[in-house]
Amino acid sequence: MQKKILLSYIVIILLAVGISATTFWNTGYNYIEDENNEHYIRQAELIANAFELTRFDSANDFSSFTKSYADKYNTRITVIDLDGEVLSDSEVEEQLENHGDREEVLDALRGEKASVTRYSETLGTDYFYYAIPVASESFTGVLRIATPFHEISNFNNSVKYSIIRAIIVCVIIAFLAAF
Repeated sequence: MQKKILLSYIVIILLAVGISATTFWNTGYNYIEDENNEHYIRQAELIANAFELTRFDSANDFSSFTKSYADKYNTRITVIDLDGEVLSDSEVEEQLENHGDREEVLDALRGEKASVTRYSETLGTDYFYYAIPVASESFTGVLRIATPFHEISNFNNSVKYSIIRAIIVCVIIAFLAAF
């Protein structure tokens, strides 16, 4: 009889912890993903504001800006003109192909802010991209920031492992209390 009660108690604990963990993780994961996206969007808008206040007299000015702000904000920055030509990229020195067909760039060229997660053929990894239309005294086009998706995934994984550790501790405490 006592074994039956103990077994029932353990099953109920495992079900309760499993359901709670699944619900919490799904809700938490969506929240974290949304917060990450909002963080990068705010970051892009701050960089875009600085960009619009800067005067660009040469291609070197674009390069200086992208490298400086990329270092400051730990992100990749690309400046794209109205024809889709890449004028500067903080991580790639050589001339890049036309970006006018990229989803986020197309939206920004239409005056919309846009974000997308996709694979970068240039750098060989998944990125979260955010493109924003910009206009300064000397330039009109698109400013795009990109963050490697693995950085976002690493943060999500650290949260996931913290949750798993907490669940294990709770289960151990519940088992000890059951005996």
